[in-house]
Amino acid sequence: MPMIDTIARQGEERGAPIGRVRIGELRTRYDLEKGQKADLKRKQRGQYLRIAVIAILAGVAIGWFATRQVAPRPEVAVAINVMPWASVDIFRVRDGQQVGTAMLTPFVTSLEIGAYRLRATHPQFKQLDLSFEVTAGRDSTVNALLPGFAPEVEAAAIFGN
Repeated sequence: MPMIDTIARQGEERGAPIGRVRIGELRTRYDLEKGQKADLKRKQRGQYLRIAVIAILAGVAIGWFATRQVAPRPEVAVAINVMPWASVDIFRVRDGQQVGTAMLTPFVTSLEIGAYRLRATHPQFKQLDLSFEVTAGRDSTVNALLPGFAPEVEAAAIFGN
């Protein structure tokens, strides 16, 4: 102990802080640096944890979208007959999407339940536009005559009556 006191007194005479204080300052500075490093490591761990959680959630979301089963929409058989004959285009009313194109009548097709618009064209008659509904539980039939087509006149011309 007397040696430490001698060193401390010599330091005081020169205007330097006492050895214990100097050691204390060093220890305090070291503790601060150590604490700052610990804070930085804690922040980095927190950031890594956030990134890991986001990556896991993104993986789960992607997996869910990739594997989810979309229930198939029920389809119903629909017979289309436009006389004498026609090229028919069918459009879904809810989104305007064309679901059938250039089909010659008569024909049978499968359509989802919902509302539809039909456009029938023939080179010798006016275009026919009509709407129809497809309902669940039963097959449907759409019968129509093109404007200007008279079946009786056509039959008389064919059979000569």
